[in-house]
Amino acid sequence: MRNSVLVLIALFYSVYAFSGNKLYDIEKKRIGLAFEITKFPHSFGYGGKLNAPFFDVERMRTTFKVHHLQYKNSQYSSKSNSFQSAEVGTVGIVSQLDSPFRFYGEGGLSFLIAPDLTANPFNVGGYGLFGCEVITSSNEKEFPPITYFIEMGAHGNTGKIEKKLPTQERQFQIASGLSIKLGLNFNFSWDKITQQKSPNS
Repeated sequence: MRNSVLVLIALFYSVYAFSGNKLYDIEKKRIGLAFEITKFPHSFGYGGKLNAPFFDVERMRTTFKVHHLQYKNSQYSSKSNSFQSAEVGTVGIVSQLDSPFRFYGEGGLSFLIAPDLTANPFNVGGYGLFGCEVITSSNEKEFPPITYFIEMGAHGNTGKIEKKLPTQERQFQIASGLSIKLGLNFNFSWDKITQQKSPNS
């Protein structure tokens, strides 16, 4: 119940974020790849993000991560304590483009893939988060190729530990609850990727 409330609150503010400020044309044409590390109450994960170009003040984002269970009483081997997750969501900017700190909200669907740990190998849930991207360039017309970000939010899904642990120890959910993420964004200009030389050039 607590996780569901956290997700709903974060989603509300993520939707509210979509009323943010207009972006410069150069920012609307940016795509990005990111690497992140994630900490949940009972697991540690790492993975990548794909950021689509902006449409108005919103952008689509997909994330895939590999997690490792951190539970001191478990008897898992190094192979059986890992699981995967994916996220598909929408990001909305709430701060000015020329600010060195870019604040945003994100919300969407989360997918937990843990056949070795849960009775249902594929679990669907939701998530919401707040983030801050550090803009390292002082020139508002030249977006830097690398930026840094930190995110905090909540995830909720139905994936409970149901295998390989005594019944009394199957009380926690995996990839759920409060999450903290740190990472790097690698930014690319969509125009440069799709640009073709004209016949007269």
